[in-house]
Amino acid sequence: MVEVRGNWPDKWPAENFIGKVLEDVLALKSEFGAADGGGDGLASCDVTTSVLIRDPFAQYLSFYEYYIRKVQTEELKPEHLHKKWPDVPGTAAWGVDIAEWAARVHDMQTRELLGDKCTGQMRQPGYDVEWVDASDTNPDVGGSNPGRTVINGKELKRVGEHVYHGDECHAKVTDEDWARFEKTLDSIDVVGVTENFDEFLLLLAHRVGIAHPQYVRSNSGKHERDRGKMDDKVIATVDAATVRDRKAHALAKTIQARLVAAAGGDKFERHAKKFKAQSEKINGREFIGGVPKKSPYKWVMESDAKAGGTKRIVPDAFTEETGGGQATAYIVFDPVVLVDSTSPHRCVKGCNLDA
Repeated sequence: MVEVRGNWPDKWPAENFIGKVLEDVLALKSEFGAADGGGDGLASCDVTTSVLIRDPFAQYLSFYEYYIRKVQTEELKPEHLHKKWPDVPGTAAWGVDIAEWAARVHDMQTRELLGDKCTGQMRQPGYDVEWVDASDTNPDVGGSNPGRTVINGKELKRVGEHVYHGDECHAKVTDEDWARFEKTLDSIDVVGVTENFDEFLLLLAHRVGIAHPQYVRSNSGKHERDRGKMDDKVIATVDAATVRDRKAHALAKTIQARLVAAAGGDKFERHAKKFKAQSEKINGREFIGGVPKKSPYKWVMESDAKAGGTKRIVPDAFTEETGGGQATAYIVFDPVVLVDSTSPHRCVKGCNLDA
């Protein structure tokens, strides 16, 4: 498995996903994915791509709670004095609630897949601000100064929506962009939606040959995302901001249904139903699909293994004796080896792959 990661959506890997990263992946797929192997005597290596699209309403509420609410509600302090866009928190710069934020941030999932649609704007304040003498402001004029805070006689005032100039930001998803999105989604092997995650996982497992796709449910969210419990203003604003995203979600759902039909239709659905029925809750943790077997191996310090005369284990799946990138312990960068799980040595690097 290979991960090309952009920790921020406007970094190189994310911005160039379609034009460079995916293009290279599909070239590798073409070169090495054939059943008879690649050229130059190389063994075949199937390449499988997948993408998961989330319900846009839930995604917006989740994104807001995770990234935006905390900066909206952060208290202005003396160290913020004289700071402007984008380096100042508070409602004047970031909006007073989710509706005011979402109104300026459109179609996030579509833009993130496209990559070149000014994705950094999603995590930036929507309004320009300036520090003025507190006596010169009127908080009741046009919402120019929501949530008044006075610091050393100065007050932060909203002066208007932030406008990106020139080629700095092209956030709007055009018809041409949408055609590119559709083409990209159509090139992906396994497509799904988060509300049908188990079916997506089983399709992926079948495609790549994962024998034990069980998992522990996590990161299921602590915040309310039921649109039926939301204010009408929030619903209307998020819906207006997610026209393309809702279309993308519907397309992904259609593609997933097509993949399910190709995988056996009713037979696949029965398989998925059985998988879910095998789920168990143990000590507050929910094991979806059942509890997997314990790993027969664990990672230990190489020095400990040598001192104890413990032999390294090299599973058949390893392409290198050391396990490649796993051969160095995370953070401390000391060599590690895979050994029998019953060995007395202290385990490191997450110990093993047990859930």
